[in-house]
Parts: sequence; C-alpha cells; structure tokens
Amino acid sequence: MMRLSRVSRVLLCGRAIHLVRKPFLLIRHRVVHGLESWNELLQVPGVDLGHLLVRLHILHRAIDWTAECYANDLQFDVVPWESLEK
Repeated sequence: MMRLSRVSRVLLCGRAIHLVRKPFLLIRHRVVHGLESWNELLQVPGVDLGHLLVRLHILHRAIDWTAECYANDLQFDVVPWESLEK
C-alpha cells in the first residue's frame, strides 16, 4: 500500500473540494438566476398595480372634493362616507 505524503494529501484534498465545489456553484447560479428572472417577471404587474392604486386614491379624493363643493353650493350638510356604509 502506498503512503501519500502530506503535500500529496493536501493537493488531492484540495482538488476533490474543487471538483465538488464547482457543480454546487453552477447549481446555485442557476437557482439564483431563476429567482431573479421570476422577480423581474412579477415586478411589472406589481408596479402597475401600485400605479392603479394611486390613481384610484386620487380619483376617490377628487370625488369627495367635488361632492363637498356641490354640497357647499347647495347648502347641504356633508355626510361622511363611513356613516353611509353602516
């Protein structure tokens, strides 16, 4: 049986680690790339939904303001929306 010197063992161990590490790095790279692609795909609808919510909020405030202006012009008391929902 052949005995390996300490230097040979270190070189073989280092090479074995490199042979194992490389496939794991490639797998990790593919997983990370897939997750980044998925996040980019979901970002567009998320941004569009955010813009829609902002526009709906602006529209809601404009409707409230318009209703308040008409109520003031016609001398009506403004009833809050919350009381109408109950």
